Amino acid sequence: MPGKINGALQFDGDDDQITLTDVLPIGSSSNTVAVWVKIPLETTAGLAANERVGLVLGNYPDTPNSNWELHGAGQTRLYWNGGEFNSYGTTDLRDDIWHHVAWVRDKTANACYTYINGRLEATHPDAGADITFVTTHCIGGDNRPDPLNFHGLMDDFQIYSRALSHVEIAWLAGRTKPFDKPF
Repeated sequence: MPGKINGALQFDGDDDQITLTDVLPIGSSSNTVAVWVKIPLETTAGLAANERVGLVLGNYPDTPNSNWELHGAGQTRLYWNGGEFNSYGTTDLRDDIWHHVAWVRDKTANACYTYINGRLEATHPDAGADITFVTTHCIGGDNRPDPLNFHGLMDDFQIYSRALSHVEIAWLAGRTKPFDKPF
């Protein structure tokens, strides 16, 4: 499937997900999850009105857990450590246009940030407790028996074991100059 950068992964919201083969070593460090997404318009391509778009990356309900997601109104969500915090953005991304989304957990600043297209979307004033993941995450879903599978396209999925700066996020979204490689 043609994508934003290269070929995209297409998720139908029903049963598509990719289970990672290794446990992510990012729960006790700052981290960044970044991806290009293209979400269908509400009530098209199997995405019902007010239906959660689905998980970009998750391992819920395992303990400890985290989910990086697009929620029911098409807005970003970061769910950390069994609900220790549950941070939402406000922008509806269900518009059938490519958007760059990045979630940053910054332990030094003790905050979490969400960016859309290189611009700050939401700030949560707590980075949450450090956790050591013991189960694998899934791209496009999570570990529930009936996961919240993703609707739409994903391209250039990246996970960093550090908090990227706003300048680096802007570069990933195509707004400035390059920097180092992902985790």
